[in-house]
Order: sequence, then C-alpha cells, then structure tokens
Amino acid sequence: MARILIVDDEAAICWSLDRLFRSEKFDVSIASSAEQALAEAQSRPPDIILLDVRLPCMSGLDAIAQFRKLNGDVPIVLMTAFCNLETAIAAFDKQVSEYLPKPFDLDLALTVVQRLLATPKSGLAIDPIVSLGNSRFPQATLVGKSNCMQEVYRRIALAASSSIPVLITGENGTGKELVAQAIHANSARKHLPMYAVALPALSESLLESELFGHVKGAFTGAIGNREGLFSAANDSTILLDEIGELPLSQQVKLLRVLESGEYTPLGTTITQRSNARVLAATNRNLREMVRAGTFREDLYFRLAVFDVALPSLRERREDIAELCIHLLERLGRASAETAITADVIAILSKRPWPGNVRELRNTIEHAHLMSRGERIHASHLQSSFAEIRNDQGEVTMQQSVLRWIEGELLSMDENDEGLYEKFLALVEPVLFEATLKSTKGSIAGASQRLGLHRGTLRERLKRHSIEP
Repeated sequence: MARILIVDDEAAICWSLDRLFRSEKFDVSIASSAEQALAEAQSRPPDIILLDVRLPCMSGLDAIAQFRKLNGDVPIVLMTAFCNLETAIAAFDKQVSEYLPKPFDLDLALTVVQRLLATPKSGLAIDPIVSLGNSRFPQATLVGKSNCMQEVYRRIALAASSSIPVLITGENGTGKELVAQAIHANSARKHLPMYAVALPALSESLLESELFGHVKGAFTGAIGNREGLFSAANDSTILLDEIGELPLSQQVKLLRVLESGEYTPLGTTITQRSNARVLAATNRNLREMVRAGTFREDLYFRLAVFDVALPSLRERREDIAELCIHLLERLGRASAETAITADVIAILSKRPWPGNVRELRNTIEHAHLMSRGERIHASHLQSSFAEIRNDQGEVTMQQSVLRWIEGELLSMDENDEGLYEKFLALVEPVLFEATLKSTKGSIAGASQRLGLHRGTLRERLKRHSIEP
C-alpha cells in the first residue's frame, strides 16, 4: 500500500484529498505545517508528497530541500492557489515532480499521483532542471491567475528546463513573444541575447540569407560574407515569429537544422553547425496547413515536440481586472488599483476583444490619456464595435465596419497581415447563411441573389464549412 503525505493548512482540502486517496486504498498522513510534515516524513517515509506552497511558518518551497535530505527523490507534487510565472519556475527549479494550481480537479490529482508512483526509479517526472537562480523578467510580462494561464506558466517552466524546440500558438495579441522571452530568460542560455525574426517581414529571396547567411558573390549585391541568424544565435535562442509564413522551399532547410544542427550558407557547399535553440510562434492552424500541403508534416512534428497554447482574452475574462492594473502600473499610474472604477472593469469584461491583450493595452492607454490623471470612468473608454449608434440609436453598418477596422488596425503590429481575410471570415458566413435560408437552401437562387457564380459560391461555402 503506497503511503501518501498531504501537507496543507486548509482543512477542507485535506479532508477532500484524504477521502479520495483512502478510497483508492492509500495509506494517508496529513500535516498542517512543513515542520509537522518533516517530522512525519522522518518517522514514516512517504512514497509521495502533496505539498502546499503557503504554509504557516516554513513555506512549501523552502521545505523541499529538507524533504530531499530525508526522503531522497520521493515524488513531490506542489499545490498552490497563488500561481504566477515566478512560482512555477521556482517550483520546477527545485525539482518538484508535478505542479497543481488550485483549484484542481480531484480526478486530476489522482491521475498525477498514480502516474508518478508508476514512474520507475526516480520520482521526478521531468529531467532535473539546471539551477537558474533569480530570473529577471521583462518589464512587459505575462499576467493572470486564471486556470488556463496557470497551465501556461507550468508549460513555460517545463520548456525552460530543456533545449528542445517549442511551438507557441495563439491569436494575435495574446503574448506569444512574451512566452518566448520567459522561456529564454529562465533557461540555461539566459546569459546570451535571444534573437527574433518576423518571417512575413522578409521576402523569400532574402529569407535564406537572413537565416543561414551567405558568402561573397552568392547573388547580385552580395559584396561580402554575411553571418546568418543560426550562426549569430549559436548556443542561444531563436524565435521564428509567424512560422506558418515560412515558404516550403525553406521549411526543409529549417528541418535539417532542427534534426542535425547543420546548415549551409547561401552560395557555398560548406556545412556549418549551430547549437541554437528554436522557438516558433504562430497564430495559424499548422495542422490544417499540413493537411492543405502548405506546411511540411515532418517539420510540424519536429516543432511541436512541446507546445505552449495561449488562451484568448475571451477565455480568461477573470484576468482583465489584474491586467488593467498591471498596464496602468507600466504607464506610471499612481495607485493603479484604485485608478479604475468597478463599472469600467465590468464593461471591459464583457467586450469580445478580438485583438486580445494588445487591444486591451491600447484601450487602457487611451483611457489613461483621456482621464488626465483622474480616476478612469466609462466615459474615458473608446467605444467598442457593438456600441456605435447613429442619431436614432441604431447601429449603422458603415460605422460598425469602420470601428471594427480601426480596432483591428490599432491591435496589429506593423508586420501583421491578413486583415482582409479576417474580415471576410467574419461577414461571409453570416451573409451566405442568411441568403441560403431565404432561398430554402437553393444554391442557384442564392448565387443569383448574391451575384456570384455557382462554383464560386460552392467554393466559399466549403471554405467556411457551410452545408447548403
């Protein structure tokens, strides 16, 4: 019978976990402090420990080293309701086996414990992490305590311990570059600068030279040798932003670097080596691109060895208040916690945020300027897409479209693309479905009313997965 030690000062959590594990025939011991738990672990060595971070005297993080002295590599599962990126990094830096942000599902806790007990030899679920010391996080950092963001922090901490490629996915404005910065800043490579390249900003003819370098005379205008990104970033980290935009002709060359560390500069046959760690980011669905034949399957699987999926702001509305305070603090706002009224937070929490945190940042910056140092009220906010009205109190199509476009342009970086396709994806399905409904599903009737050829309409319906 496996012995489990639960260390938490919350009676309700201890009671729930005690019932759960006793029902699964575990031998359960409970301690409400680290000191009590260490005494228990010395007299009755546990097979696994569930350890809270915040305890009355000694913290759970500080107790880990003592448990290691007493019980060797016993699996330790850290539990905390106070999750942020720094806590996740500190947890895995101390070689905990797993990390459970509160509140967690009891079934998940049971699954984690069973998996760790089934792990042979060492209780560590991951490779030991290089001691990283006190990391310095960039001024613009990831913020939020929602469950989905806690999982992001956990995966960043895991990714920082390795040199394998990482695929960072998420909509525009969710903070993909911040994730890359956090992974690098907490890795063994942090003493070197991270290099980033926005792939859409480079023409296909320049891309190969940018990534792999060239020699003198490789092409017209190549008046000397040029070091590429993989040479400059040797032993450091490269972020390939918008990896979905990488041409097929360059995908095979990138795959070669990932597989063997070898590449060939443009204009020569001499192979060079790079120890650069590759992080890739995209707002596109690479799986769909693989199916469409526009992205290599082997490259996708090599990049997606480990992934970090960023949630949209719509999926973590509970973080909006904390984000607003953080953004105001970055603007130098005094008393940021009281600088914004509750009704403003309520309004912001209901908005759709197609531009995600970047759009929220622009909104807060606008409100900060409009408030002129006074408390921010609803009147200081820019109107959202759904709030544009004409003199009769009605939304006009032109005003709505214009405001939507303005909002999108505000939330886009200078290298962002795809506004036209994003607009079509928003309006075409509504137009087609309403027209088909009016013609009782008749393609011929709908194409006539729309003024589109039947073949064109069928192709666009297929694109939007609309069944006539």
